[in-house]
Amino acid sequence: MGIKYTVLILFTATVFLLGCGNKTNEIPQYGMCEISFESCRDALFQFPKVNFYLPDGSIVRVDGFYDGDKMYKARAYCKQPGLWKWEIQKTPGFKNRDGKFNVVDSKLKGKLKKHPDDPYQFAYDNNIWFLHIGDTGYRLLAETEPKWQEYIDQAVKINITKIRTWFCSSRHNVEALFDEDRTKLNLPYWQEMDQRIAYAFEHHPGLILQLIPFGEDTEELKRYNAGNSASFTMLRYAQARFSAYPNIIWCISNDREIVDNDTPLTGRRITEQNIDKIGKDMAEREPWGTLITNHQSRFQGYSFINSSWSDIITLEDLDQIDGRIIAQYRSKTRAPIVNDEDRYEIYRNPDYPRYYFRRLMWASLLSGGHATYGGIYTYVAFERDSLQGVQGYFDVGLKGGDDFKYISKFFNESRL
Repeated sequence: MGIKYTVLILFTATVFLLGCGNKTNEIPQYGMCEISFESCRDALFQFPKVNFYLPDGSIVRVDGFYDGDKMYKARAYCKQPGLWKWEIQKTPGFKNRDGKFNVVDSKLKGKLKKHPDDPYQFAYDNNIWFLHIGDTGYRLLAETEPKWQEYIDQAVKINITKIRTWFCSSRHNVEALFDEDRTKLNLPYWQEMDQRIAYAFEHHPGLILQLIPFGEDTEELKRYNAGNSASFTMLRYAQARFSAYPNIIWCISNDREIVDNDTPLTGRRITEQNIDKIGKDMAEREPWGTLITNHQSRFQGYSFINSSWSDIITLEDLDQIDGRIIAQYRSKTRAPIVNDEDRYEIYRNPDYPRYYFRRLMWASLLSGGHATYGGIYTYVAFERDSLQGVQGYFDVGLKGGDDFKYISKFFNESRL
């Protein structure tokens, strides 16, 4: 069996391939290290175990993931500077191998976390405060969206710092993640999503992508709760593949109506127990401390304040331009509070978009919380002569976010 080892450094637009062996390789702190290794058999979507030994003596055990042609990969989020070691655990089809690399100082900011001095705020891992100016780009990762790169680049130009995006290809569902008979994952779709996440990190490392693996697929949520092996593999694979990226956080599902076990599950209804099970499983598997939340229907609030896996209060409401709902939840919890859906500039459009969204951001920030802008119909597939799908902010000609750059400028210049 031929086994080869490489380290992939996602830091700039250039991909560095470095031989491991006994040589010490340099990885930027708050970057991502990827180890590639080959299996002697094409055993799709098994999860070989890889141990990463950190400089402080701790061990992080991660799932390796299949990436085609008998090739597997494992990834590490490189938070700690110093000498790291890794070892592939003996698994059927794989041989024990090990190596090492050195994590050195860099200008990267790292993953998002709760601020060490204020539980209602976010910070990057380098302890720099994170100014949350969110946007909704649901179909950013869908392979049928041709303008994804323009969308990312132009969002950053207006100082968007977080984009919420899902794994759906169709309007609501995540069927594109699987082959037609659900016997294995649709690898090209996953590789395309990976390419877009990597592009965002390499070109705009401070931009956070909020990944929504179940999208609005109520039936897939139910399948997971019922013990469906394909659903379980999908979520485990998502964490194995993406959790080490410095620029992502997790949101289980989007816009579902949370109900108790005795309520008939019609429409978008899903039980609290269902989401809670997924959250607990994700938190138990999560190797790199990636934040986890869930999103539920408009005016429903947030049902998981006391859940051990929940890191962020995520809300959907309307006309929250005075910060009331953030003040309400500050009295209930000590966690970041995000109004992640309010109005959209085209869908549910306000009378004066530029004024409205400027006020939404300021009111939320001054209330100790965070808000997200919505522009176009990003849940509908791209159409060349319409405003649907993912497109560049300036290409569409929207105005609601024109003042976001001045909000960023204020905080940067005032050093608040």
